Amino acid sequence: MNWYKQHNFETMMKESGFLNNFIIGEIMVLAPLLGYLGWTQTDIFNKLKGNNGDTAALKQEAIEKAQQQNVPEQIIQQVQNDINNQPKQEVTEQAPTQKEPTGFDQFRQKLIDNEGFVTKANSVGKRGEIDIGVGHAMLNPNNGKTRAQQTAVSRRIFSKLFGNTVNFDAVLNGQQELTNDQVEQLLKHDIEEHSNRAKRLFKNPNHFDSLPSYLQAALLDGVYRGDIGTRATPNTVRLMNSNNWAAAAKEYLNHKGYRNARQRGLGGIRTRMEANQKAMFQYARELGQI
Repeated sequence: MNWYKQHNFETMMKESGFLNNFIIGEIMVLAPLLGYLGWTQTDIFNKLKGNNGDTAALKQEAIEKAQQQNVPEQIIQQVQNDINNQPKQEVTEQAPTQKEPTGFDQFRQKLIDNEGFVTKANSVGKRGEIDIGVGHAMLNPNNGKTRAQQTAVSRRIFSKLFGNTVNFDAVLNGQQELTNDQVEQLLKHDIEEHSNRAKRLFKNPNHFDSLPSYLQAALLDGVYRGDIGTRATPNTVRLMNSNNWAAAAKEYLNHKGYRNARQRGLGGIRTRMEANQKAMFQYARELGQI
């Protein structure tokens, strides 16, 4: 998923803390390359932070990486020409600063990286699921046999968030798109809802908040995707409540969705679940369980 094409690049830079207009103007010239390079917003910020906001070094690195990755020469040449033609500006502002991202910010970006950011409904896998936004299931075959049952949950959410401003069926059928702001609104709702679900997995209501942020993000990802839950993975949840993270990590992949992902045309699920398992193993090592 090329989020640079799906979402306004300049807006996303500002939302993620790049409030320095000079910096934004300098790196906007790289937009045609970023989708090929796979650089996320966080990658760009970290590169600028590491070189004290040196945009020239960032642009040079992008050109060199593009050449190494066989990006079409005309794209590289276009960006190089745009760089050469950029007017020289006097830097009157300091390099961008960004406060430490919150758990919400981290998970939001993790979801966008994994799910993409789309404004139009699209089919996912071979079972007929229809998603929009950032992995929001408008039609979920797991929710029943009829189309009404399969869309009921999402229909209620759309009604709650958008009222009469969005025609659910028109969006579902591809006749209407959501705006970027509406996708963000839907994503915020879904993250909050699944965060509450993740917390309810534990008998101790404070257990989830006591876990390291990387593990919270992994558990949220599992809950968001539906591969961690009291019905989906009761044994994994039981081991998590026992604080036995080494065993929970092993049990987590004992999951039908993981085993059948490739034949369902969803091979990326395995990579995603393995990353979540890695976070569980990391915490197990920190606790001395491995």
